[in-house]
Amino acid sequence: MPTKQRPESLAIRLLQGGLPAILASGVASLVPLLGSVYVSTTEYAIWALGATLSTIFIVFDFGSPSLATKLASTDQLTRSASIKLSFISLMPPLVLGIVAVVVWPWYGRQAGLDGLSDSTVLPLFILIAVGCALRSVGLVYAASALGSGSYVRRGLILIGGASVNLVSTLVCLTAGMGVQSLGYGVLSAGFVQAVLGLTLGYRMLPSTRLSRHVSREVDRLIGLFLRSKGLVTLLGLGITQLDRWAVGLIGNPHLLAQYDIATRVLVMPKVALVAIAAGLIAEGGRAKAHGHVSELLRKSELLLYVVSPIATIAAGSFAILMQMNLEPAMNIWILTGVLSAAHLANMMTIPSVYILTGMGRPDFELRYLIPLASITTAVYGASIILTNGQLFVVGWAVSMFGCSLFFLAKRKLFIKESFK
Repeated sequence: MPTKQRPESLAIRLLQGGLPAILASGVASLVPLLGSVYVSTTEYAIWALGATLSTIFIVFDFGSPSLATKLASTDQLTRSASIKLSFISLMPPLVLGIVAVVVWPWYGRQAGLDGLSDSTVLPLFILIAVGCALRSVGLVYAASALGSGSYVRRGLILIGGASVNLVSTLVCLTAGMGVQSLGYGVLSAGFVQAVLGLTLGYRMLPSTRLSRHVSREVDRLIGLFLRSKGLVTLLGLGITQLDRWAVGLIGNPHLLAQYDIATRVLVMPKVALVAIAAGLIAEGGRAKAHGHVSELLRKSELLLYVVSPIATIAAGSFAILMQMNLEPAMNIWILTGVLSAAHLANMMTIPSVYILTGMGRPDFELRYLIPLASITTAVYGASIILTNGQLFVVGWAVSMFGCSLFFLAKRKLFIKESFK
């Protein structure tokens, strides 16, 4: 008699889907740090702002990749739906790129970062915007591969783009192209990722039309994700990316460089865990009963609570080491310590956020992001007016820590509410 195959554990399923994303995100996190080796401190301030734009342009996708994962997990993602999601995903980088180009001349003067001419900075922003728009297309098809369990295809799309980004940026830096290297790296990676996504992802999707009932449900979900996930992303980016632009307006390039390097190192564990936990969207999408979801949450959080403190300590140690090469504008230990606590608390929200997203309720995340965005905006304003960098760092960290713990305390109630 044939023996029954043991079902894969949650950890194995998440690692299968997340490992390619971990490798790709690790490479993506390394690329911005390369600038600190090849460019001056003032130039690195521009480099850091360009790198945050790259993150903003990619992440501000109205939840299209998350929805692609959810739909693919239930065989509801067709070619026409994927094209619609790709279009939604690529528009924000292009629109926000135009905004960045228009705003930069004023911002550069106000922040005292006009050492590089506009003819150098503005093309950098354009390259990043176009590259991120192309990369957004690839990310939609990588997400659909995750939902359907096609981990090899997902890995090829993600790692292919990340590898090209690293090699292109490094080649341009060694050729003496300075901050423009970041833009050329993003553009080349975006082109490769879009080609891989369309080649490996689009043709694997069904071309058949869905029934009228299912089609209406898919359109309803697209509308829901556009509204709620779009607002979630907008608030999240304001909290985790516009912080660098706020520090720039305080007028201390040394603090900006120190804060940016510490933050980039400290978010590496979170980026890796987000990559692994993305599989929870598919798991949550398949869950039908409250007991199943509660067990899924328990198992995923158990994995996270073991890994995240160890990873945060390791990242914090590396962040301190990286700051030793800089002229510090703030005590290295205090800055790294408060940021580590804030990012660790926020990491704890990852499983419940992704499970709720898979259940079609991304709007629950707003219940802590709206207060957090309001508080951090006040911190940005006070710090800029008082030109106080330490107020900014401590205020941001305390806000993130407190609001993340609030969501963590309420997560089970949110899941229970989603079944009503």
